[in-house]
Amino acid sequence: MQGMSGCDIAMLAQRLAAKGESGDFLALMRQIRAAATPNVDFLATWDSIIVSADTKARLQSTCAILEDAEGWSARDVSIPTGILLEGPAGSGKTQVARTIANEGSLGFIKATVADLKGLYLGHAAGNVRDVFGKARAVSPSILFVDELDLVAPARRGAGSDALVQEIISQMLQEMDGIVAQRRQVFILTATNLPENIDPAILSRFTERLVIPLPDLESRIRMFQVRFFQAKIDSLYSRDDALLGELSSGMSLRDIRNWLALAQRHAVSRAVANGGSAAYSMVREDLLDSAPLVGVIAQPRN
Repeated sequence: MQGMSGCDIAMLAQRLAAKGESGDFLALMRQIRAAATPNVDFLATWDSIIVSADTKARLQSTCAILEDAEGWSARDVSIPTGILLEGPAGSGKTQVARTIANEGSLGFIKATVADLKGLYLGHAAGNVRDVFGKARAVSPSILFVDELDLVAPARRGAGSDALVQEIISQMLQEMDGIVAQRRQVFILTATNLPENIDPAILSRFTERLVIPLPDLESRIRMFQVRFFQAKIDSLYSRDDALLGELSSGMSLRDIRNWLALAQRHAVSRAVANGGSAAYSMVREDLLDSAPLVGVIAQPRN
């Protein structure tokens, strides 16, 4: 319950008392932490995340360590204070970070380039301090920094951008301070260009996890999950292999975009046939939309 306010703990006790023995302590604690930290995605669970079985196993292992950092540390297990998520754009790195935060009952603070960069010297350093301060306030927590290669690009000697140098210097101070003070703030960052990150920043990440493009099984599961959400009709098991083949090389974001186009196709047909009551998405909507996302549709049976 570290990082929860007295009000949060009182609310947890009240809800547990109201539910009696049927109350799920961890689930209730996650709900209250999510309410206190709006960035926590209560729906980000291991069941909803779409990655390969091997990747999920690695992520769950990392999450277990962060969830009980003190317990593992007491057994001389090293705790990763900095974790770098690598992978191509659209592979789901942000959702991975949100899932680890939710499943590990951790606070979640997200920072982007816009959140950290300043307009003048001194401004950027203040932004970095503020973001780290927010993460410490809700610890144990995850501070997720997206596009680290843009936030902290490799410095090029004396000619480096002064604002970039300021961000990197302040980030190094904050990250080292967290380690020295043994504060339970875990830094997760995402990049698709790790080679562009400043070496001094990169050296602070004790663990690097690769989030690859989805494999065939993950792509098929993505379609199945989205089909269910879209209430698709005429879905047959024989479609799975075809959709998996057509989506080869796609990221999860590409597949979401494809499904969005297919939905628009189905909406247009529904409008012509009476409106939302006539809406249903069928296999042909996906195949007809495929060329718009760079997919060569296979002949239909």
